Amino acid sequence: MASNAVAEPEVRERWITDANVLSLMSGMNARQIAAADVELSTWHSDTVRAFAASMAREHAELQHAVDSITAHLNLTPVTPALAKPWLSTMQTQIDSIRRASGDALDRAYVRQQVNSHQLMGDYIKQLAVAAERPELRAFLETTAGRVASQLQRARSLQTVLAAADSAAARRAASRKRAPMGP
Repeated sequence: MASNAVAEPEVRERWITDANVLSLMSGMNARQIAAADVELSTWHSDTVRAFAASMAREHAELQHAVDSITAHLNLTPVTPALAKPWLSTMQTQIDSIRRASGDALDRAYVRQQVNSHQLMGDYIKQLAVAAERPELRAFLETTAGRVASQLQRARSLQTVLAAADSAAARRAASRKRAPMGP
């Protein structure tokens, strides 16, 4: 016996819209630029300064890309409820580097960049899964790759700084043990 009933369309619950995704991307880029600005205002290491300038430039370029896809999709970003906890976590990291000074500021900034890019990469992967439009999903997947590259650069710089700190500590310990001259 055949049924004349029309199948009910599958309803997929959406926890976030594409307009929300774009708003979150803008917020995360703003936090990355703000962190770079903190470092650039009182840097001590040329290497870390160059890294911070690169991060500021790359996140400004990424924001330009977010603005372009926003226009292409004809959307107006709308801040979702989850923006507060996500962006507050990133802001807390920025606030922690503001408390540092001298060489400690450079190390705190690099540590913050490792943590914030790891977090941003995780967030972007979640947003890519939630994106409705294929072109936004593709953009987010590409962006996740860019953020992963930035994370790798931050980790490499962190390793270099740790090695320099270790070498400096060994030299200082060696000087303390060296016999005093006449």
